[in-house]
Amino acid sequence: MSAPDHRTLFTIFNRNDPSPTARALRNLSFESAFVLIVDEKNFNKKHRENLKRLKTWMTGSPRFHVKQKNDPHGFMEWPDRLWKDEWSWSALLEKNIQFLSVKEIDISTFETAGQRDIVDLTSGTKKQCADIIRAIDQLGANASFVLQTRNGHTLNLSSGEELKNTIPLSFRERVWLSSGYIVDFTLRGEPKSGKKWSDCVKEQTKSGKILPNATEIQASLGLNHPINLEVGYWLEHAVTHMMSSWPQISESYIAPRLINPSCGRSAGACFFTISASLKSRVAQKMMSKHVKEIRRIGTIRDFAEKSEAVLQFMRDTEFSKNESAYVIDRLHSIEFDAVAFDHDSGHVYACECKSMTSITNGVLSRINSITKLAFPTYGTSILVYAGSASATSYGVHKISWPELSSSTVLEDLPLAGKIYPSAKSNGTQIQSTNRPIAPSQEQLGELLLILRKDPRDYVNFLKLLEKNGFRAKGTLKRINQMSEELGFTIDYDRRDSQDWIIWGSEK
Repeated sequence: MSAPDHRTLFTIFNRNDPSPTARALRNLSFESAFVLIVDEKNFNKKHRENLKRLKTWMTGSPRFHVKQKNDPHGFMEWPDRLWKDEWSWSALLEKNIQFLSVKEIDISTFETAGQRDIVDLTSGTKKQCADIIRAIDQLGANASFVLQTRNGHTLNLSSGEELKNTIPLSFRERVWLSSGYIVDFTLRGEPKSGKKWSDCVKEQTKSGKILPNATEIQASLGLNHPINLEVGYWLEHAVTHMMSSWPQISESYIAPRLINPSCGRSAGACFFTISASLKSRVAQKMMSKHVKEIRRIGTIRDFAEKSEAVLQFMRDTEFSKNESAYVIDRLHSIEFDAVAFDHDSGHVYACECKSMTSITNGVLSRINSITKLAFPTYGTSILVYAGSASATSYGVHKISWPELSSSTVLEDLPLAGKIYPSAKSNGTQIQSTNRPIAPSQEQLGELLLILRKDPRDYVNFLKLLEKNGFRAKGTLKRINQMSEELGFTIDYDRRDSQDWIIWGSEK
């Protein structure tokens, strides 16, 4: 039995999603805790990685999650100039938490349990919970059974008492626990601004596009610069601010970026992104001191030698403050237009924003793919556009942006048939007057090297192309034509996974 004044927490490691286990450790009061790892011998790669992420989460920082190695393909330690302190969170290291691996749950697991102890059942399967209750009952320990509820409370099953959790998991913590990405963002949503976007004058163009009155909303927001309605950035801001005003939303962000925790992989991919973007005058001006070296590295044919040169450049170059910010903004593998997060339920609303009146199947596929990758358990796909009709179809919420003024818009959406045009339909996206061009063979090769350093699925690769100002149409055919020269094959059936390109062994 535990000492009279000592409280021990028993909780189960959820091998499919560590978040419930983390919620219990964060919110329950205890002097010591046991995290039960059931049947660890039969864990697959994903389960083992989830366990590793939970242990990293306890340290308060993903900075040292990836084991550092000194090899050309490897990993380098995050240098101070490429790391932001705000990417971390509060640690639990001061608490006495032990991981206990057991083949199965039986009475021996709880032989030290006492009357003041707590048993959290949130993370366990039905069988595991039944085994725990049976074991505690056989011991006569009279410990308290609790559950973490979906509305952000802890329910004491023994007394019926329900208490609001005081320390919910942040958006950064949730993303880390569920998918292992580091979250970077610049701007947060503000409810006051959201109300102004909701109340602003809306006008419909001849093409059917619904737009805000630019002069009126600029004055209302107190901006000293005009809002350009010809590009879609205004919509990202409107969506983020409007959703931040919903009562269930705790955090919302404009264009949050998700970064691979391996500094080597992220920095390497960042280098190739910068290299591919040097056709832009903006990139040339920002990196003017380094253009010569970047292009020199680009001429190296051997992949191992090039990788070593890239890592050395990213590790040793003394970037200025502005250059560091420019580089950090390009470390990510995934980017959303807008995200809203509910602390209580842990639900993430991932938004794609399109200032257009019709939506193609490709847009639907992309938002679904990215949402599932980043938020596999508690993610909702939302596509906000400038059209007039809103509906739910195939699990995707297509919303006319003015309707975001209602916090219940997702619940109120009607079900629809196939609201997205088929591949053979005449439904087209609104195109910019500056039509994107296809990348050159050299540029496409540089972008493919990003995939080698930081694998991403086909949809996200197309998004990378578009982000760099290139046309995505016909890309797959061109990639296939380059496969023999660059030494890879394409698995067409696995384009929704990160390993759709299979690279040959290095010489």
